[in-house]
Amino acid sequence: MSHLVHFGIILTRTIGIGFVADRTKSFVLVALFHAFLNLFYITSALEGITDIQKIVILIISIVAIIYLMRVDGRKKRLAEEHNANLE
Repeated sequence: MSHLVHFGIILTRTIGIGFVADRTKSFVLVALFHAFLNLFYITSALEGITDIQKIVILIISIVAIIYLMRVDGRKKRLAEEHNANLE
């Protein structure tokens, strides 16, 4: 049964990373998202860290991912508007 759970986690992570890659076309953001998932999936990396520290890491990571996705979206819109004005 644990193999099925592990497979489900890997499949879900793969779909999430693929979504971020397709939406942003940003290698840096995909790497950040992958590191974030690894940090919380591999519990040995979090030994000695309190629950409050884990929550702070989680919040900072989520805010950084959302911010970078929004900045990337704005850049794409500006580039599209610029290309439309040139035509």
